[in-house]
Amino acid sequence: MTPGALEWTINAYVLALASLIVVGGTLGDRYGRKRLFLVGLAVFTIFSVGCGLARSDTELIVHRALQGAGAAIMAPLSLSILVDAYPAERRTTAIGIWASVAGLGFLAGPIVGGLLIGRFGWPSVFFVNVPLAVVGFVVALGSVRESRDAGARSLDPVGTLLVTTGFFLLTFALIEAASPYAAAWPWYLLNGLGYGLLVPAVSSAGMSAIPVERSGVGSGILNSARQIGAAVGLAVLGSLSVAAAAGAWRSGLDGLPAAARAQAPGLVQQVAGAEAHAVAAVLGPPALEPALHAFMTGYRLALTVAGALLLVGAVIAFDTLRPRAMGASAAAR
Repeated sequence: MTPGALEWTINAYVLALASLIVVGGTLGDRYGRKRLFLVGLAVFTIFSVGCGLARSDTELIVHRALQGAGAAIMAPLSLSILVDAYPAERRTTAIGIWASVAGLGFLAGPIVGGLLIGRFGWPSVFFVNVPLAVVGFVVALGSVRESRDAGARSLDPVGTLLVTTGFFLLTFALIEAASPYAAAWPWYLLNGLGYGLLVPAVSSAGMSAIPVERSGVGSGILNSARQIGAAVGLAVLGSLSVAAAAGAWRSGLDGLPAAARAQAPGLVQQVAGAEAHAVAAVLGPPALEPALHAFMTGYRLALTVAGALLLVGAVIAFDTLRPRAMGASAAAR
Protein backbone atom coordinates (compact mmCIF):
# COMPACT_ATOMS: atom_id res chain seq x y z
CA MET A 1 0.00 0.00 0.00
CA THR A 2 1.32 3.43 -0.95
CA PRO A 3 1.55 6.20 1.70
CA GLY A 4 -1.18 8.12 -0.13
CA ALA A 5 -3.52 5.13 -0.06
CA LEU A 6 -2.78 4.57 3.62
CA GLU A 7 -3.67 8.20 4.35
CA TRP A 8 -6.96 7.88 2.47
CA THR A 9 -7.76 4.65 4.29
CA ILE A 10 -7.85 6.73 7.45
CA ASN A 11 -9.36 9.88 5.96
CA ALA A 12 -12.21 8.12 4.15
CA TYR A 13 -13.61 6.96 7.49
CA VAL A 14 -13.19 10.39 9.11
CA LEU A 15 -14.82 12.20 6.19
CA ALA A 16 -17.86 9.92 6.18
CA LEU A 17 -18.23 10.11 9.95
CA ALA A 18 -17.93 13.89 10.19
CA SER A 19 -20.18 14.51 7.16
CA LEU A 20 -23.08 12.27 8.14
CA ILE A 21 -23.17 12.29 11.93
CA VAL A 22 -25.81 15.04 12.19
CA VAL A 23 -27.94 13.24 9.60
CA GLY A 24 -27.69 10.03 11.65
CA GLY A 25 -29.05 11.77 14.75
CA THR A 26 -31.86 13.40 12.78
CA LEU A 27 -32.92 10.10 11.21
CA GLY A 28 -32.95 8.45 14.64
CA ASP A 29 -35.25 11.13 16.06
CA ARG A 30 -37.65 10.66 13.15
CA TYR A 31 -37.65 6.91 12.45
CA GLY A 32 -36.63 5.44 15.81
CA ARG A 33 -33.32 5.63 17.64
CA LYS A 34 -33.05 1.95 18.42
CA ARG A 35 -33.94 0.99 14.85
CA LEU A 36 -31.41 3.33 13.29
CA PHE A 37 -28.74 2.38 15.84
CA LEU A 38 -29.13 -1.28 14.84
CA VAL A 39 -29.01 -0.31 11.16
CA GLY A 40 -25.83 1.68 11.72
CA LEU A 41 -24.26 -1.16 13.69
CA ALA A 42 -25.13 -3.62 10.92
CA VAL A 43 -23.65 -1.33 8.23
CA PHE A 44 -20.50 -0.80 10.30
CA THR A 45 -20.10 -4.57 10.81
CA ILE A 46 -20.74 -5.54 7.18
CA PHE A 47 -18.16 -3.12 5.87
CA SER A 48 -15.68 -4.04 8.60
CA VAL A 49 -15.76 -7.50 7.02
CA GLY A 50 -15.45 -5.84 3.61
CA CYS A 51 -12.32 -4.00 4.78
CA GLY A 52 -10.78 -7.21 6.04
CA LEU A 53 -11.48 -8.98 2.74
CA ALA A 54 -10.37 -6.08 0.52
CA ARG A 55 -7.88 -7.05 -2.19
CA SER A 56 -6.97 -3.59 -3.47
CA ASP A 57 -6.32 -0.14 -2.07
CA THR A 58 -9.42 1.29 -3.77
CA GLU A 59 -11.65 -1.46 -2.39
CA LEU A 60 -10.33 -0.89 1.12
CA ILE A 61 -10.84 2.89 0.92
CA VAL A 62 -14.44 2.52 -0.34
CA HIS A 63 -15.29 0.04 2.43
CA ARG A 64 -13.71 2.33 5.02
CA ALA A 65 -15.93 5.20 3.85
CA LEU A 66 -19.02 3.00 4.12
CA GLN A 67 -17.86 1.79 7.53
CA GLY A 68 -17.66 5.45 8.56
CA ALA A 69 -21.21 5.99 7.32
CA GLY A 70 -22.40 3.20 9.62
CA ALA A 71 -20.49 4.76 12.51
CA ALA A 72 -22.09 8.14 11.74
CA ILE A 73 -25.51 6.58 12.31
CA MET A 74 -24.46 4.79 15.50
CA ALA A 75 -22.39 7.47 17.23
CA PRO A 76 -25.06 10.10 17.98
CA LEU A 77 -27.77 7.55 18.74
CA SER A 78 -25.79 5.77 21.46
CA LEU A 79 -25.88 8.97 23.52
CA SER A 80 -29.48 9.86 22.66
CA ILE A 81 -30.64 6.33 23.64
CA LEU A 82 -28.85 6.76 26.96
CA VAL A 83 -30.49 10.16 27.55
CA ASP A 84 -33.92 8.64 26.93
CA ALA A 85 -33.24 5.64 29.17
CA TYR A 86 -32.19 7.52 32.33
CA PRO A 87 -34.08 10.12 34.37
CA ALA A 88 -32.51 13.56 34.68
CA GLU A 89 -31.11 12.97 38.19
CA ARG A 90 -29.16 9.89 37.04
CA ARG A 91 -28.25 11.10 33.56
CA THR A 92 -24.92 12.76 34.40
CA THR A 93 -23.61 9.57 36.03
CA ALA A 94 -24.73 7.51 33.05
CA ILE A 95 -23.07 9.89 30.61
CA GLY A 96 -19.89 9.74 32.70
CA ILE A 97 -19.85 5.95 32.45
CA TRP A 98 -20.54 6.17 28.71
CA ALA A 99 -17.64 8.59 28.24
CA SER A 100 -15.33 6.44 30.39
CA VAL A 101 -16.06 3.33 28.34
CA ALA A 102 -15.45 5.29 25.14
CA GLY A 103 -12.17 6.58 26.56
CA LEU A 104 -11.06 3.07 27.49
CA GLY A 105 -11.87 2.00 23.94
CA PHE A 106 -9.69 4.76 22.50
CA LEU A 107 -6.88 3.73 24.86
CA ALA A 108 -7.14 0.00 24.27
CA GLY A 109 -7.79 0.17 20.52
CA PRO A 110 -4.24 0.99 19.34
CA ILE A 111 -2.70 -1.50 21.80
CA VAL A 112 -5.01 -4.37 20.89
CA GLY A 113 -4.81 -3.44 17.20
CA GLY A 114 -1.03 -3.54 17.27
CA LEU A 115 -1.05 -6.96 18.94
CA LEU A 116 -3.56 -8.30 16.41
CA ILE A 117 -1.59 -7.00 13.43
CA GLY A 118 1.64 -8.44 14.77
CA ARG A 119 0.12 -11.88 15.26
CA PHE A 120 -2.61 -12.23 12.63
CA GLY A 121 -2.01 -9.47 10.07
CA TRP A 122 -3.82 -6.21 9.30
CA PRO A 123 -7.24 -7.72 8.32
CA SER A 124 -7.67 -8.90 11.91
CA VAL A 125 -8.23 -5.33 13.15
CA PHE A 126 -11.41 -5.27 11.05
CA PHE A 127 -12.56 -8.84 11.72
CA VAL A 128 -12.36 -8.30 15.49
CA ASN A 129 -15.28 -5.88 15.15
CA VAL A 130 -17.61 -8.71 14.12
CA PRO A 131 -18.01 -10.66 17.39
CA LEU A 132 -18.16 -7.41 19.38
CA ALA A 133 -20.83 -6.04 17.05
CA VAL A 134 -22.88 -9.26 17.21
CA VAL A 135 -22.90 -9.10 21.01
CA GLY A 136 -23.79 -5.41 20.93
CA PHE A 137 -26.59 -6.05 18.41
CA VAL A 138 -28.14 -8.80 20.52
CA VAL A 139 -27.91 -6.76 23.73
CA ALA A 140 -29.39 -3.64 22.10
CA LEU A 141 -32.14 -5.63 20.42
CA GLY A 142 -33.23 -7.18 23.69
CA SER A 143 -32.68 -4.43 26.24
CA VAL A 144 -33.03 -1.02 24.55
CA ARG A 145 -36.51 0.43 24.21
CA GLU A 146 -37.54 2.23 21.06
CA SER A 147 -37.86 6.00 21.21
CA ARG A 148 -38.44 8.79 18.70
CA ASP A 149 -39.58 12.38 18.44
CA ALA A 150 -43.33 12.16 17.85
CA GLY A 151 -43.38 15.76 16.65
CA ALA A 152 -40.44 15.47 14.25
CA ARG A 153 -40.85 17.48 11.09
CA SER A 154 -40.47 15.92 7.65
CA LEU A 155 -36.94 15.69 6.36
CA ASP A 156 -35.53 18.58 4.37
CA PRO A 157 -33.56 16.90 1.54
CA VAL A 158 -31.96 20.14 0.35
CA GLY A 159 -30.94 21.19 3.85
CA THR A 160 -29.63 17.71 4.63
CA LEU A 161 -27.59 17.70 1.42
CA LEU A 162 -26.18 21.15 2.16
CA VAL A 163 -25.20 20.25 5.74
CA THR A 164 -23.59 16.99 4.65
CA THR A 165 -21.72 18.63 1.78
CA GLY A 166 -20.59 21.50 3.98
CA PHE A 167 -19.22 19.22 6.68
CA PHE A 168 -17.55 17.06 4.03
CA LEU A 169 -15.81 20.01 2.37
CA LEU A 170 -14.77 21.55 5.68
CA THR A 171 -13.35 18.29 7.02
CA PHE A 172 -11.62 17.55 3.71
CA ALA A 173 -10.01 21.00 3.65
CA LEU A 174 -8.81 20.65 7.22
CA ILE A 175 -7.38 17.19 6.58
CA GLU A 176 -5.47 18.49 3.58
CA ALA A 177 -4.18 21.50 5.55
CA ALA A 178 -2.80 19.50 8.46
CA SER A 179 -0.29 17.62 7.08
CA PRO A 180 11.69 10.37 22.16
CA TYR A 181 10.49 13.26 24.30
CA ALA A 182 10.01 11.13 27.42
CA ALA A 183 9.87 14.13 29.76
CA ALA A 184 6.50 15.08 28.30
CA TRP A 185 4.61 11.95 29.39
CA PRO A 186 3.46 13.28 32.81
CA TRP A 187 1.89 16.27 31.08
CA TYR A 188 0.16 14.03 28.55
CA LEU A 189 -1.17 12.01 31.49
CA LEU A 190 -2.59 15.13 33.13
CA ASN A 191 -3.97 16.25 29.76
CA GLY A 192 -5.78 12.93 29.38
CA LEU A 193 -7.07 13.14 32.96
CA GLY A 194 -8.46 16.60 32.30
CA TYR A 195 -10.10 15.45 29.08
CA GLY A 196 -11.63 12.49 30.89
CA LEU A 197 -13.17 14.84 33.46
CA LEU A 198 -14.31 17.28 30.78
CA VAL A 199 -16.15 15.00 28.34
CA PRO A 200 -18.88 13.74 30.72
CA ALA A 201 -19.55 17.28 32.00
CA VAL A 202 -19.71 18.78 28.50
CA SER A 203 -21.91 15.96 27.20
CA SER A 204 -24.24 16.20 30.19
CA ALA A 205 -24.52 20.00 29.97
CA GLY A 206 -25.17 19.86 26.23
CA MET A 207 -27.76 17.10 26.37
CA SER A 208 -29.56 18.56 29.40
CA ALA A 209 -30.29 21.72 27.39
CA ILE A 210 -32.09 19.71 24.70
CA PRO A 211 -35.58 18.19 24.99
CA VAL A 212 -35.40 14.40 25.31
CA GLU A 213 -37.47 13.95 22.17
CA ARG A 214 -34.81 15.85 20.18
CA SER A 215 -31.86 14.04 21.73
CA GLY A 216 -30.89 12.33 18.48
CA VAL A 217 -30.22 15.51 16.54
CA GLY A 218 -28.74 17.10 19.68
CA SER A 219 -26.29 14.24 20.09
CA GLY A 220 -25.47 14.45 16.39
CA ILE A 221 -24.66 18.17 16.66
CA LEU A 222 -22.60 17.59 19.83
CA ASN A 223 -20.56 14.83 18.21
CA SER A 224 -20.24 16.74 14.95
CA ALA A 225 -18.96 19.81 16.82
CA ARG A 226 -16.38 17.58 18.52
CA GLN A 227 -15.24 16.11 15.20
CA ILE A 228 -15.06 19.45 13.41
CA GLY A 229 -13.42 21.10 16.42
CA ALA A 230 -10.74 18.42 16.49
CA ALA A 231 -10.07 18.89 12.78
CA VAL A 232 -9.96 22.70 13.12
CA GLY A 233 -7.67 22.44 16.14
CA LEU A 234 -5.27 20.10 14.39
CA ALA A 235 -5.15 22.30 11.30
CA VAL A 236 -4.72 25.63 13.12
CA LEU A 237 -2.33 24.42 15.80
CA GLY A 238 -0.43 22.35 13.27
CA SER A 239 -0.01 25.39 11.02
CA LEU A 240 1.23 27.51 13.94
CA SER A 241 3.63 24.79 14.99
CA VAL A 242 5.05 24.37 11.48
CA ALA A 243 5.44 28.13 11.02
CA ALA A 244 7.25 28.55 14.35
CA ALA A 245 9.43 25.49 13.74
CA ALA A 246 10.34 26.75 10.26
CA GLY A 247 11.38 30.13 11.64
CA ALA A 248 13.50 28.59 14.39
CA TRP A 249 15.04 26.17 11.91
CA ARG A 250 16.05 28.93 9.51
CA SER A 251 17.60 30.99 12.31
CA GLY A 252 19.55 28.04 13.70
CA LEU A 253 21.50 27.04 10.60
CA ASP A 254 24.52 29.29 11.04
CA GLY A 255 26.69 26.56 12.51
CA LEU A 256 26.10 24.11 9.67
CA PRO A 257 28.36 23.65 6.62
CA ALA A 258 27.38 25.57 3.50
CA ALA A 259 26.22 22.41 1.69
CA ALA A 260 23.95 21.49 4.59
CA ARG A 261 22.52 25.03 4.77
CA ALA A 262 21.63 24.81 1.09
CA GLN A 263 19.64 21.59 1.65
CA ALA A 264 18.06 22.63 4.95
CA PRO A 265 15.05 24.62 3.60
CA GLY A 266 13.75 21.50 1.88
CA LEU A 267 13.57 19.62 5.19
CA VAL A 268 11.23 21.96 7.07
CA GLN A 269 8.36 19.46 7.11
CA GLN A 270 10.62 16.76 8.55
CA VAL A 271 11.84 19.17 11.24
CA ALA A 272 8.29 20.21 12.15
CA GLY A 273 7.26 16.55 12.17
CA ALA A 274 9.82 15.60 14.86
CA GLU A 275 12.02 13.70 12.41
CA ALA A 276 15.21 15.27 13.77
CA HIS A 277 17.27 12.10 13.44
CA ALA A 278 16.21 11.72 9.81
CA VAL A 279 17.24 15.33 9.20
CA ALA A 280 20.61 14.68 10.85
CA ALA A 281 21.09 11.63 8.64
CA VAL A 282 20.78 13.88 5.58
CA LEU A 283 22.61 16.99 6.77
CA GLY A 284 25.03 15.47 9.24
CA PRO A 285 25.16 15.16 13.05
CA PRO A 286 25.54 18.94 13.66
CA ALA A 287 21.96 19.39 12.37
CA LEU A 288 20.43 17.26 15.14
CA GLU A 289 20.41 19.89 17.88
CA PRO A 290 18.96 22.76 15.78
CA ALA A 291 16.34 20.39 14.38
CA LEU A 292 15.27 19.33 17.89
CA HIS A 293 15.25 22.95 19.06
CA ALA A 294 13.14 24.05 16.08
CA PHE A 295 10.61 21.28 16.60
CA MET A 296 10.27 22.05 20.29
CA THR A 297 9.80 25.75 19.50
CA GLY A 298 6.77 24.96 17.32
CA TYR A 299 5.51 22.32 19.74
CA ARG A 300 5.60 24.70 22.71
CA LEU A 301 3.78 27.41 20.75
CA ALA A 302 1.00 25.01 19.74
CA LEU A 303 0.53 23.78 23.31
CA THR A 304 0.62 27.33 24.69
CA VAL A 305 -2.09 28.49 22.27
CA ALA A 306 -4.16 25.37 22.99
CA GLY A 307 -3.84 25.94 26.73
CA ALA A 308 -4.86 29.59 26.39
CA LEU A 309 -7.93 28.64 24.35
CA LEU A 310 -8.89 26.04 26.95
CA LEU A 311 -8.63 28.65 29.70
CA VAL A 312 -10.87 30.99 27.72
CA GLY A 313 -13.35 28.16 27.24
CA ALA A 314 -13.24 27.38 30.96
CA VAL A 315 -13.96 31.00 31.87
CA ILE A 316 -16.87 31.14 29.41
CA ALA A 317 -18.27 27.85 30.71
CA PHE A 318 -17.93 28.95 34.34
CA ASP A 319 -19.68 32.22 33.62
CA THR A 320 -22.52 30.81 31.51
CA LEU A 321 -23.19 27.38 33.03
CA ARG A 322 -23.11 28.40 36.70
CA PRO A 323 -26.37 30.40 36.53
CA ARG A 324 -28.11 27.41 34.90
CA ALA A 325 -26.81 25.05 37.56
CA MET A 326 -27.93 27.40 40.35
CA GLY A 327 -31.34 27.79 38.74
CA ALA A 328 -31.76 24.05 38.38
CA SER A 329 -30.73 23.54 42.00
CA ALA A 330 -33.21 26.17 43.19
CA ALA A 331 -35.99 24.59 41.12
CA ALA A 332 -35.23 21.18 42.62
CA ARG A 333 -35.73 22.59 46.11
